[in-house]
Amino acid sequence: MKKQPGLAGFTLIEVVVALAIGGLVLTMVGKTFVAATSAARLLEAARVDRDREANWRRWLAAALASTLPPTDSTPFRGTGSGLAFTASLRRPDGSFAPARVQIRMAGSEMIAEGDGVSPIVLANRVRSVRFDYLPVLGAESAWIPEWVSAAGAPEMTRIRIARGSDAGLVEVDTVTLIVRDRR
Repeated sequence: MKKQPGLAGFTLIEVVVALAIGGLVLTMVGKTFVAATSAARLLEAARVDRDREANWRRWLAAALASTLPPTDSTPFRGTGSGLAFTASLRRPDGSFAPARVQIRMAGSEMIAEGDGVSPIVLANRVRSVRFDYLPVLGAESAWIPEWVSAAGAPEMTRIRIARGSDAGLVEVDTVTLIVRDRR
């Protein structure tokens, strides 16, 4: 089609081509934005997992280190599948107060919960947890699967955590913590 002199503007084909190119650019920008948002979510989830992994050991070690003497009403109760004890824990205002703490499995997570303690996820993707207790230190001492006592706490607690990955691999992490019974 010939342009007539004095008429300026775009032909219909030029407008359709411009709209098609604009649509492609917007689609590519949208996909890039979605990919960046997904990557940010994955990075945040990995950071949370890494922080939890580093912090749960510190939190549990501090809680066990501040174990208070057991009583008849609040014994140190350790079984193969969980642990309950009374400890002096830091409150949000910075002070310390006695709190009954329970460590156990909940679904695929190992959690800590108790009096005045908001549930804390200590580990996730957990397939199984096994607790053992060392009554006394020494070369002849043996780990035992259960410790329930109103008289005292064991010297050490060993936690074996079996975790599963998305690829179906299982890794076992063993953590040994000192228990301090403050008398």
